[in-house]
Amino acid sequence: MGRLNRLTRVFHALRRSFWVLPMAGSVLGIVLAFLVQMADGSDAIPSHDVLVINADAARALLGTIAGGTATMMTLTYTLTLLIFTLAAGQLGPRLLDSFYDNRVNQITITIIGATFVFALVSLWLVREGHEARSATAIATLLSILSVMTLIYFVHDVSQRVLVDNEIARTAKRLRVAIEAAFRASDAEPQQIATIPERDTGVGRVVHACDTGYLRSIDLEELVGDMTRHDAAVEILVPPGEYIVERMPVALVQRAGSVEDWDSTVNERLALGRSRSSEGDILFSVNLLVEIALRALSPGINDSYTAVCAVDHLSGAFGELLRRQPSSPLYLDEDGVARVTATVLTVDEIIGTAFHPIRRNAAANMLVSCAMIDAIRRMIAVSDDDNIQLLRHHADLIGRNALPEGATDVDREHLDTCLMTVMGETA
Repeated sequence: MGRLNRLTRVFHALRRSFWVLPMAGSVLGIVLAFLVQMADGSDAIPSHDVLVINADAARALLGTIAGGTATMMTLTYTLTLLIFTLAAGQLGPRLLDSFYDNRVNQITITIIGATFVFALVSLWLVREGHEARSATAIATLLSILSVMTLIYFVHDVSQRVLVDNEIARTAKRLRVAIEAAFRASDAEPQQIATIPERDTGVGRVVHACDTGYLRSIDLEELVGDMTRHDAAVEILVPPGEYIVERMPVALVQRAGSVEDWDSTVNERLALGRSRSSEGDILFSVNLLVEIALRALSPGINDSYTAVCAVDHLSGAFGELLRRQPSSPLYLDEDGVARVTATVLTVDEIIGTAFHPIRRNAAANMLVSCAMIDAIRRMIAVSDDDNIQLLRHHADLIGRNALPEGATDVDREHLDTCLMTVMGETA
């Protein structure tokens, strides 16, 4: 793995953790307390009547701030864990991936923790006959900032528990992933690739060195490796695939003098214990599908949540249907194809979303008609090449939409919905 890429992934993991920022805030609180104590003991800070406070009053104030912020920190952690529990139970455990990216939780805990540690250490440093002018002033300002942060944190928590808001956030991440993986129709043509000659013998099969989900592929570094050895590699597994140790993951041509291709290629494959939205479009699609399927389950029976998920899927797919798949070939500076990777198709992405929802929404007129209406919106913004595919999905939905004992009114309503998509062929 390239050094820069390795550092990027370490930074990404630390940024999502719930201990790095709070720990840094606590350390900052300790350092700040000692610096302020040194400043109060010198004449570096000019005295002012407003800042004058004796040792006993300073201890009382700092003790009150420390006790209050300790309570606030407990409340913040409790609400955070409560949100995680509710999200895992109502939305799905894989939705917790988005909660880890929420900076509000970490920043709130960091500010409150820094305030608590600063007040506690400053309380310990207060001496008789010493005026803790700056310490009490800074502690007061930090406590005000902590209260304001806590207020915003409660507001953010109230927004996170709304399923519609979480669906919208997931759909936004899906649109970003689609824009990164698919080219705009009016984009410049891709560079013409030169395909290197293959070996006269059989290529070298690369086997996985570990077990886990393929989260991403370091394509830039892999192209560099192939260029240095005048080789070419075909990646056999897409991001999101579960890899078992020793299974084939790549095929190298023009192997040259490199003996350990397994190690060379596996260094560029980032594996994890779970799937991630990083470089994996289908992961975000599956999150929205999971919300819809949970809503359609007999235990929950919340059709409108499923409709909301379908609506946001249509919004993300509207962007997809106006774009073209990127080339599976990754070139070096001379235009020679060095890496061939798996590329998702529009059919595969839309099928991953619509097939499971259609099967679980069978005999549910509300959700089925919402899916047909979503397809109508998608057709309105789609390129002509994808219209037949969308009409095929609408036809499949229409065949399973009517419940047993459906009335003529239900059939007429379904036919009207299909007519907007299929035209006279409905």
